[in-house]
Amino acid sequence: MSNLQIATYNGRKYKLVWQGKTKFGQRAKLQFFDGSKEFWVDASRIDVSDAGPSPMERVYGRGRFGRLCRCSECGGWKAPGDPCGEPCD
Repeated sequence: MSNLQIATYNGRKYKLVWQGKTKFGQRAKLQFFDGSKEFWVDASRIDVSDAGPSPMERVYGRGRFGRLCRCSECGGWKAPGDPCGEPCD
């Protein structure tokens, strides 16, 4: 399970989608938390923090299910082998 990473850019917080080397140098792809917009910025202009696991991951991630993954159909959390969506990797 991956932890949500938060990037602060120009005093506002965004979801960090990706960060790394591109042909334009070190870049970061940021996203609004509602997913409505994504944009690229110079990676040196952001501060990254770890938001930790989601509430569902905290409750179920290490519990009786062992781990959870996102359902590709409904977008919710599910345990491996649940019928909703594709199986977990």
